[in-house]
Amino acid sequence: MSDVVVHIGLNKTGTSSLQDFLALNTDALRAEGICYPRAGREGAAHHGLSTWLGSPEADADPTASPVAQALLDEMQGMPRVWLSSEDFHAQGLRGARNLARLLQGHSVRIVLYLREHLAYLASWYQQNIQASALSCSFASFCHFTHKPLSEVADTWGQVFGHGQLTLRLYDRRSLVGGDVLLDFAAQVGLGGDLGRFVRKPYENNPSISGNLLFIKRLLNTLLPPAEAAALVGELMELSKLRPGFRGAMQVGPELAAQVARTYAADRRQLRQRWGLDWPVPPTELAGSPVPDIATLHGDWQRVQAAARKKGFALASAMDWLRLGDLRALGGDAGEAPVSIPVPPARAEAAVDIASPPTPSPAPAAAAAHADPIMVELLREHLDTAFYRAQLPPEEQGLDPVIHYLTRGAEQGLDPSPAFSTRAYLTWHADVREAGMNPFFHYLRHGREEGRQAWPAGADPVPEPMPVPEPEPAAPRRLSAQDLAGLPADRTLAGHVRAMAACVQQPELLASEPIQAALADWQAPGARWLALLGMHRSGTSLLAGMLQALGVWLGPADELLGPQPDNPEGFFEHPALMGLDEALLERAGSAWDDTAPALARITALADDVAWQAQARLWLRGLWRSRPEGATLAAFKDPRLCYTAGFWQASCPALQGLIVLRHPLAVARSLRARGGYSSLRHGLALWAAHHRALAPWRGRADVPVILHSDLLAAPRATLAPVLDALGLRADESQWARALAQVRPGRVHQNLATDAQAALPDEVAALWADWQAAAWRPAN
Repeated sequence: MSDVVVHIGLNKTGTSSLQDFLALNTDALRAEGICYPRAGREGAAHHGLSTWLGSPEADADPTASPVAQALLDEMQGMPRVWLSSEDFHAQGLRGARNLARLLQGHSVRIVLYLREHLAYLASWYQQNIQASALSCSFASFCHFTHKPLSEVADTWGQVFGHGQLTLRLYDRRSLVGGDVLLDFAAQVGLGGDLGRFVRKPYENNPSISGNLLFIKRLLNTLLPPAEAAALVGELMELSKLRPGFRGAMQVGPELAAQVARTYAADRRQLRQRWGLDWPVPPTELAGSPVPDIATLHGDWQRVQAAARKKGFALASAMDWLRLGDLRALGGDAGEAPVSIPVPPARAEAAVDIASPPTPSPAPAAAAAHADPIMVELLREHLDTAFYRAQLPPEEQGLDPVIHYLTRGAEQGLDPSPAFSTRAYLTWHADVREAGMNPFFHYLRHGREEGRQAWPAGADPVPEPMPVPEPEPAAPRRLSAQDLAGLPADRTLAGHVRAMAACVQQPELLASEPIQAALADWQAPGARWLALLGMHRSGTSLLAGMLQALGVWLGPADELLGPQPDNPEGFFEHPALMGLDEALLERAGSAWDDTAPALARITALADDVAWQAQARLWLRGLWRSRPEGATLAAFKDPRLCYTAGFWQASCPALQGLIVLRHPLAVARSLRARGGYSSLRHGLALWAAHHRALAPWRGRADVPVILHSDLLAAPRATLAPVLDALGLRADESQWARALAQVRPGRVHQNLATDAQAALPDEVAALWADWQAAAWRPAN
């Protein structure tokens, strides 16, 4: 049994400093009998473990994951174990219960650092503006982000016992030595001088502030979420331009008083139940104004010039905005309200934030929080007559757009006959919690994401009151008898069940049924084909066409169904995806890693447990094929990184590669959910194709171009079928060719096929094009 300390956050309470300290000193701590496990860590913190424990899959068995198993293995024999992730507290009751079940039999103590509400919200807001696409005002953020800290403590106290929960106030006056590391060391009994350990000499996670924060907030209204998040490193560098660009932001007395009133009951609970000596709420926060109108123009030019000189993506993003006269735009952190002039609509791509000669009247309260870019977008879509009809006579003369942004949305008014404010916020909790204006979110993001909107006046069904989750029953442990029919099983589902058993109960690997199945996993004549290609490269189109031509991809009801970003279906099996994901995780990589640990992934083929899963998959896929099918294929874009493992597990495995222009892939990644910036998308394309290079040189592995598959599908696939020894009749060809339809592909490069690429990507693209099988004229 180990004495386990779990540090669960909060965020913005020195967690990065603490986690970096523990990660840097993992080996030194181990020498003192303290294990800070590498298992479940993403970077320096145990975010991977936290994510697993908060998932529905963990409810059945919190140990049924490679992450959990690796953690338990690493803990064995260690008297003291420390875990840390600020995401632990965010997983709520489910995460707490699953963690308790995972650590059953060990002594567990929970450490939670709390921060004064206004300072916590301000720091959290700065972080979200900086690292995401949040674009609302701080006042809106405070309004929609309601987080009673006593409830966080109570949730974990219910599960582990209130006596096992240590609450600390993140305040230099309360911390031991005024330092969170010294304070944590005191709480967990890490005696002696910390000078014997390594410590970073700089602040780990500084917040941007002032006009740099305001500039990022403006850009967040234009950039896809992933591109907005990708600017963090650039912002850190640019924050060095002026002292006011980092540190705390200024919050005025009006908003400070509002936050103090909101959390008065929470402070009482923390004092009475937990005995915390909670500080008197501040009447304001000192820091940099956001924005500082007096220096905004100069700061804009300073940031843009520095970003352009350094070649930062932020420079081109700022080119989309031309900063006009913002003297009338007051700050948004609690200053006196100021009327906002409304810019006229413009046809140019760039948005000019400027004031017209005579501003429209605006509501007195909170007018300064209306974002000019929101104003322009809503002015195009808000039905003025319809909206005014909802207003009382004394407000009929107010500007309807400003009224809706500053007052109407909060009152539940509807901006047009086709949109219900209340319904949208009711059913899209992430929008509500982020504090975004609902109609603006729908116009800017929701439509592209396929979110539902309801007509005005729709009565949203209230969300049901949460019911305490019952303790999940312990999963039934399988026995060899439960798998007795495996050797003769002709279903893929039966083999997937056996794969899961090997993960959850490794002792079953030695059982007679699994050993018997593995003895004949490669039946005479068995043939498998790996469909290889990066995400968004056309592998789903290729798989669908091959299925129509007689290649077996698995039972249709077991394959991953259509999704908004792939309405035709993926032709992938969740069990294969899960195995590939687990392989990458075990090797410390992920699908979006630009430097994957390929050697470590391939080496896992020598592990009997991983090899058994792979061969059970191959056996089940082959045995489940219908009569007449002579080739079984499987696809998962992660195969680009795990192909070495599969080849080592099955030397007879064949391959087929589909190749798409790198810029089209990068654009598609960005468009389908904002996964990455173009720069990162191109780096991913290069990493995936470097990983596939050993397959490119094989004469028996066809490489086809996605553009050829669209332009000449039959001429492209006919020689591939010949090479694979397959024959298809005209009815099969007709079904296959019917899948190539106009509109299926959204990122063609017909007009910019010669678009400039980074040198490394251009060289790789040329090499791969030279290896492609081109259709005969």
